[in-house]
Amino acid sequence: MKSFLNYTDCLFFTLILFVKVWLFSCTIDPSLMTAIANHELFIVRLSINYFASCMIITAIAYLIRSKVWRILILLLTDIWLIANLIYFRSYKDLLNSWCLLSISNLSGFETAIWTFLEWSDLTFLALSLLYGVCTFLLRSHSGYKTLYTTLTCLLLGLGLNIPQMIVSLHVGIPCNPYDKYYHDVSMGRVWYCTTYSLHKHFMNELIALRYLDDITSSSSVDEVTNRQLLCPSESDSKTILAPYNVVIVFFESLENWTSNLMVEDEEIPPNLNRLSQHPSVHYLELVPQVAQGMSSDAQLIVLTGLLPIQNGAASMRFPRNTYFTLIKSCEFSQTKMFIPTPPICWNQAAMCQAYGFEDLYATECPDQNLFDTLCYALNEMTQPSFVVGITMASHSPFIEYADHSRLQLEGIKDTELRNYLRCVNYTDACLGKLINQILDTPLSENTILLIMGDHTIFYPEKRERFFRELSYDGDPRLPKIPALLYTPHKNNILPADTIYQMDIYPTILSLLNRQYLWQGVGKNLWEDTPRRISLDSATYISNSIIQHNLFQQISIY
Repeated sequence: MKSFLNYTDCLFFTLILFVKVWLFSCTIDPSLMTAIANHELFIVRLSINYFASCMIITAIAYLIRSKVWRILILLLTDIWLIANLIYFRSYKDLLNSWCLLSISNLSGFETAIWTFLEWSDLTFLALSLLYGVCTFLLRSHSGYKTLYTTLTCLLLGLGLNIPQMIVSLHVGIPCNPYDKYYHDVSMGRVWYCTTYSLHKHFMNELIALRYLDDITSSSSVDEVTNRQLLCPSESDSKTILAPYNVVIVFFESLENWTSNLMVEDEEIPPNLNRLSQHPSVHYLELVPQVAQGMSSDAQLIVLTGLLPIQNGAASMRFPRNTYFTLIKSCEFSQTKMFIPTPPICWNQAAMCQAYGFEDLYATECPDQNLFDTLCYALNEMTQPSFVVGITMASHSPFIEYADHSRLQLEGIKDTELRNYLRCVNYTDACLGKLINQILDTPLSENTILLIMGDHTIFYPEKRERFFRELSYDGDPRLPKIPALLYTPHKNNILPADTIYQMDIYPTILSLLNRQYLWQGVGKNLWEDTPRRISLDSATYISNSIIQHNLFQQISIY
């Protein structure tokens, strides 16, 4: 009788896991529901993959004769499931190894996390509760031998995995955590998870913690970098007194289609529109190049002239590196960064030192408070100064600051679109004081001002829905970010086929110090010259420089 109850309990536990995995896969990939309804054969293969993984987890659960241990494993599975769902709803991707090491980066974003939870997520916890009730209340005896159960589950799980691995090798997609498609291609983790199960995704990312470096060639790029990107003369490498103040603002999640946008006879970004009409302001549409580091990658690209690393965020993995930056290219009297989050977010405290900032203002506050503080500090600073500000109100899910906007936009039916536009309008209003302070005072004669979006935020299907409601004529598949660059003296930007985020660094650098050692991987937009290196080469060189900490080997003093 005990043996029968043992195997019944084991089967029940496995089915609970199996249902959880299937529900999760159907949530992140609704097309699976259609495939199930149409009785498509590949669903059988997925079921075998999922069942094999669940059997191995069951074997682990039955290693110890404890009901509490098995319930704990179910709850840990629920935590992993729900954490991945929250991340997917925010970024359309699943958690990866570097996210596990960057958990402290969530400080200050608890409200956003809770916003992405849905009532349907309680289904996973309900299944765990069901198992707990059945095992604790419906049976009175305490324990039984689990050796045979464990061996049976383990052998079944491994046996079912053998044909899976044979098929994977046959079609050229090995089941391993370092397959290029799995790591580097957009939605690769979603594909891998729905193909091999969430548990395998977890194991692969756990293994990947041991191998944090990217899957790239380990060959040195010293020769390429010295020849193409570094000034050869030692005399040219010295810094000079900064000729201008520099003020840079990263506008959270600002996409180019919001520029000059009128909704219900109201301008969404009136202050940015007014700035764009100034004769000394150049309006640019940039191709975003951020990667998994998102906002921190935008800072890296603009301040250092490097592209992001291919796996993770440089701010979390390489904060102790030596970087050549705009701040270090000249001698500034004062340098300060203003961020509306704790200093732990994106490891800003360490990165500010790496970039060359002397001071960091970092506290959770509305954009209005941040820019009031920034404007006051800018007015008190001795010149020349270098100041960076980062906005936060238009961060997804666009709820916390929507009501701070004076606009109601009641005619817009899509709640997410309405909240996003209102958040953009609120931050634009906060920027108005800074724009006035620079354009309408003597600062206009010796200050470079850059206001740019840090990255795009919406996926094409969602952007297409927004464009239909706004009757906006644009391509939702080719998102760009706007950049407004004010310079004290008129400069003509010559036409270019495509302008990238990486072009901002050399363009501003040419106004500060044309002879600085590090020229960046982008193109100086003031010059009508071809790109020195291709986009692919820029990505490879940047990745290698950061990974090997190449700049530490070069002294400019």
